[in-house]
Amino acid sequence: MDAACPWPPSFPRTLLILGTDMAGKDHFANVVADAALHQDLRVERRRGAFSAAADRMRTSEGKGRLRLALEWAFLRTLPLHLWLLPHLTALILLVDLRRFRRPADRMVLVVSHTAIRLLAF
Repeated sequence: MDAACPWPPSFPRTLLILGTDMAGKDHFANVVADAALHQDLRVERRRGAFSAAADRMRTSEGKGRLRLALEWAFLRTLPLHLWLLPHLTALILLVDLRRFRRPADRMVLVVSHTAIRLLAF
């Protein structure tokens, strides 16, 4: 790597990978992370939010019962709070972006379907 350009221009510093369930987000993130590591770049992976803690999992399969129950409860009560979702989504994203801190020497991959799912509803 060139000392004048510590970050290759072909790799973004922050990459948000959004998609619905089973869309291949984890596979794409793995390909990007492996390519970045091959270029001697350090990669930090986060799941679900910009400001989330670093996550080493390469797949999101195997959700626990609590997480599945929360998703089910959200879907069952959706008619009650559907009108509120656009405002709530905007607020959550604003707070998340304000809390976001990028590590100085790492590429950040954020893998999520939450924003797309909320907007789709």
